[in-house]
This record gives sequence, structure tokens and C-alpha cells, in this order.
Amino acid sequence: MTKAEKEKLIAEREKQWEELFRFQVSEENRVACIPFVLECQRMTEIGETYAGQVQIIYDKLTTESARVEYSKGGTIHRGYYCPSPTQDIVVGRTDRGRLLKRVTAATEPDYRYWFNADGQLVAVDSYFDFSKDMISLKEIILYQDGKELGILFSVNSGMIIRISECTRRNGQLISYSIIASGFPAYCEYNREDYCYTEDRLSTVDWYTFTRMDAKTFLSFSNSLYGTNESYYPNLQHYRYTFIHDEEGYLSKYTSSRFKSTGECIGDDSESDVPSKIKRRV
Repeated sequence: MTKAEKEKLIAEREKQWEELFRFQVSEENRVACIPFVLECQRMTEIGETYAGQVQIIYDKLTTESARVEYSKGGTIHRGYYCPSPTQDIVVGRTDRGRLLKRVTAATEPDYRYWFNADGQLVAVDSYFDFSKDMISLKEIILYQDGKELGILFSVNSGMIIRISECTRRNGQLISYSIIASGFPAYCEYNREDYCYTEDRLSTVDWYTFTRMDAKTFLSFSNSLYGTNESYYPNLQHYRYTFIHDEEGYLSKYTSSRFKSTGECIGDDSESDVPSKIKRRV
């Protein structure tokens, strides 16, 4: 690439970023993001109802549990038992880890899973140091009104860090949401919506929404574009369309990106599901 071509590419990217910033501080984007602001508020309020109770609930669930499992590795929520069937496929450098058949000093698990007599996952421990039985994070998982509610909290402070929610219909996962919240100043919310064709996963719509206090995070944007907004809403929406092989395993997928208003702004070429992942969904 010549110097002139590099300069042209840089100029084009700067223009794209400028257009993106102008859209994100627009009233059009603000209105389109309102449903996600309300979702952040709803899930934060759910977490607040359990403040001060999570350790008590955890103790009850683990005391009454029927079995435990351990896993090693895993860079996504809950490691091996992450609710999302596709996150480790479409996000680079992520994995679920692996279940351990035996637990020894050499294996040093990263997660411990607690199951009730019905086989439901009811609690998860995240180890800081397995050899010293030091747990940094705990999560309780509650089943109510056809939904699965997960509350992740710090062992040291008892502070609720993340809240997740799964909705299933006839055994199929319909949606999976997770929020890391400091609402109203800040929140990070992710939701995956799943569609099926003939009982096979066909598309996943993945929404990533962040709501940031403009005074502390994007004051430069306010001065640049003259907005007086009290917060800065940012929504990213990707749609992943999956193809199955003859045996019913996920084999390929394509992705499309959308504005908060629903306008498609880009399509990517077809990608292969990593060969090490054999998954029927």
C-alpha cells in the first residue's frame, strides 16, 4: 500500500467514525435506545431486590444440592455452562473451557458447579486460587415464572456485579440477557435473541448496549458536537445466520450489522464454525 493509499484509508475511517459519533448523539439514536435503557433499569431493580440476601440464598442452594462438577478454562460467562450456544463461535479468542473428570492439585479447576436433584444448575463458584480454596465470585441461579435468573456477586464485598436472565420455550432458549450495572451513571447490557427453523437454530440477534454518563465519559463529544444530553447511549446490533451440516451440527455463519434504528449498515462474508466445536442446536 502506498503512502497516498494509507492516507486515503485513514481519512475514510476518520469520516466513518465522525458519522458514527454524530448519529450516536442524535435524537434519533436516543429514542431508538429507550427500550434498552428501560431494560437496564428493570434488571438493575431485580438485582436490588436481592441485595443483602445473595449469600444466604447461596448457602441454602449449595447445602441442598445433589452433585457438583468442575471445569478448567473458559473466558465467557459461567465457563463451560455459559447459556449462549454461539458466543464462543462468533467472538474471537473465547472458549467454554472443559469439564474435569477428576479434580487433583494439578488440574486446579476454575469453576465449580452446583446442581439440584432435578439436574438444574443452581450455583457457580469462580476460583481465584483452587489450591487454597479461595473463591472470588459466586453466582446463584433461580428458576421462576419460566425464566432463569442469575445473580453474580463478590465474595469479599457481597456486591452484586452482574445479573443474567434466560427465557426458554418448550426447552429452547429464546433469549439470554446479562447486565453489568452501575445504573444510572453506567450500564453494559448484552442480549441474544434466538430464532429456530424446524427446531434448528437459524439466527441470533446480538445487542450490546452501553449507557454512559456523558459528563464523565464523553465530554469531548459534547464540546465537539454541541449536545446537551445527560448520557450517551451506544447500541450495537449484529445478526448471525447459521447453516447446519448434514449431521445437524452448526457449520457456517454470516453476520450483518445494524444501526439502533434497524437499518443494515454492513454484511460480512461467510465464516466457518471452528472445527473443534461440534454443536447441535
